[in-house]
Amino acid sequence: MTLSQPIPPLPDLAVASAYETWRNNSLQIQGVSRSVLAEYLIATETEIGLLRATLILGVEPDKFDMAYQLAGQLLLAEDKVIQLFGRYQAAFLTIRKSFSSDAQAPITVQTAIPTVKHILEQIEALPKRNALALELEMRVYLILSEAYLVVEDYELAHLYASKMAMLAPIVGLQTTIYSARSLVAMCLHCLGKSKSALAMMSELQKDPNNFPFRFQGAVSIAQALLFEGDFTGVLQISAEQTDATNDLKAHLQTYQLLTLLVIQENIPIHLVTNRTASLAKTYQYLTKAFTANLQTDERQTAFRNARLVSSDFAYNPNTWRAGFERILNALCSLRAGDYGLVLPNLPTISQLENYPQWARILGLTTKLEAVLRINSSQVQRTDLLDIALELQHVLSAVEIHVLRQIVDALQLFTPYALACLSVLGNVPEIVIAAGQSAILNLNARPIGVYGQTGLRPLQAAEFTLASFAIPIFLSRMGGGQLEAFTMCLKRPYGANMFWFDPVPPARLIVALLEAADELPKQRETLQEAAQQLYRNFGLLPQLQQTAQIPALNALEKIISKVLFGNARIKDVWHVVEPHGGHV
Repeated sequence: MTLSQPIPPLPDLAVASAYETWRNNSLQIQGVSRSVLAEYLIATETEIGLLRATLILGVEPDKFDMAYQLAGQLLLAEDKVIQLFGRYQAAFLTIRKSFSSDAQAPITVQTAIPTVKHILEQIEALPKRNALALELEMRVYLILSEAYLVVEDYELAHLYASKMAMLAPIVGLQTTIYSARSLVAMCLHCLGKSKSALAMMSELQKDPNNFPFRFQGAVSIAQALLFEGDFTGVLQISAEQTDATNDLKAHLQTYQLLTLLVIQENIPIHLVTNRTASLAKTYQYLTKAFTANLQTDERQTAFRNARLVSSDFAYNPNTWRAGFERILNALCSLRAGDYGLVLPNLPTISQLENYPQWARILGLTTKLEAVLRINSSQVQRTDLLDIALELQHVLSAVEIHVLRQIVDALQLFTPYALACLSVLGNVPEIVIAAGQSAILNLNARPIGVYGQTGLRPLQAAEFTLASFAIPIFLSRMGGGQLEAFTMCLKRPYGANMFWFDPVPPARLIVALLEAADELPKQRETLQEAAQQLYRNFGLLPQLQQTAQIPALNALEKIISKVLFGNARIKDVWHVVEPHGGHV
């Protein structure tokens, strides 16, 4: 064959290190394309040349079909090891091809695992094992580790990654030495040993010989940072990888989206898988919701659209990512007012124990938010204390720089839960400060929230009545009033300015008193928390005589009586229901 590009002389293709040096020189120094290099190898008309050609083509998805055809030809090879290489490559390509379909990957991989393990058994049964057989064994460990990662058997994934890491230096392929160590780190991360994984990948990144594999290392570090809850760390390392391949950028983009910080309308989704594209579309609707004015139909519709898109997420209910997606779906349902869809979609407290800390916290606060917001005929207020106790335990174990990032997200997504935790106490100071800042301070003049003051009593009354589902629209704003309202409730989040919900103290007080009514052993604690909330933040906004609202006046009278033991909590129902609301 005639070539326009110079190709270095062929080495002994059976020697892995010699082949790798020749391949890298041809691709990186001489600038020869993979297709041309594969043609050159095929033209040698040798079994080993055919083997190296299918390996060269098998790393680029658009060349998988050609690589698969060549792997099929290897099945007819006279050399037993090369035959097995053909079977391995066919399985490898089948598994890698399935990665482009989130729904199909676990099924395809689970089906392929026995085939790959049988190849391993045949390698181990060979009467004589040469260097090529060792290389094949190492590659089988690679695909088995990746396969078990997909089906989320992390112990076996770690076992085979470790075997690959032990064999890679003997085989001598520099690429696989770093790939193996990176894979071990990824498995450690999946086993919940993120600090070990992060330390391992950070060390690899410092190795000057690791330069060609720095992007893979960056992906592993981003994954470990995500698991730890260091969202800004994920964004920072992702932003630095400007020259990464599209495949690696897709991984980084997925991790960015999972941080909860990249909620924006114009998310590029051309690189990502269908599943991550659905997550991006959900965030686009969430952006519309959080940028829409509070208590508007536009905001509720955007939340409902986010819920509809996010309903297509999960394919494996046992994974933490699927659990996170269920939490996100439940949050969207809660904000859309579709209360019947909230609690059934949330993972149980025991399931949440296996999630990253931040996802576990988000799941628990979503449960607490639902318990506080939803009609008490549909939820058990008694769950309030159990969830709060679990959160107190989890939050106290989070490192402060990570906790700051989590709390920022909770103020946006679950402000009622955060406020409730701040009142019950036994949580870090940063949680108390963030939660209390979300509560309408009706004792302040003018009314304050989120560290700002300027809300009008009528605006606070509207939020309070809405929290009891009493339909009313009172405030008309313009000029300085609108400016003060915006300053209080429109706040920066990530790269956006979002409307944050204020938490009316009356809503929390009633929820605490309902829980106290049903939990005799904790009654005193919960009643004291409700009374403290009343003392610190007030109960209901005080309106001018000319602007009195019957529903507000009735609420103030009955809640005050319940607070001081002069009425039953159930009497609040009788006051709210005639006005079209619920407790």
